[in-house]
Amino acid sequence: MMIEPTHLLGLAMVVAAAVLETAAQVALKIGARLGGEGPNLLRTPTGRWCAVIGVFFFVVEGVVWTIALRWLDLSIAQPAGSLTFVCVALASRVFLKERISARRWAGIALILVGVAAIGAS
Repeated sequence: MMIEPTHLLGLAMVVAAAVLETAAQVALKIGARLGGEGPNLLRTPTGRWCAVIGVFFFVVEGVVWTIALRWLDLSIAQPAGSLTFVCVALASRVFLKERISARRWAGIALILVGVAAIGAS
């Protein structure tokens, strides 16, 4: 079975969108951590810059996602987009030193199996 080049490009765009959304989430989390407490959550310059970077990544992710939808059926792109959950969990572990329980690792594995099944169809 031959995979069409546009489908491969679409899947590559889905992966790129997942990475961009992960970067956005991590930047916003860092901004929230550095920004202070209470109603002035983003009162520090670093916190504000992290928030701006996070929003920028979300905007770019939206453009990349739209390109992916041009080349893939939504019934493929949306489930494959769940790679974002995997990327965010891994990035939170690596960059934010958050703990991932065994149950979450099992969920991550199930998501990867599902995405592989959809990508192969």
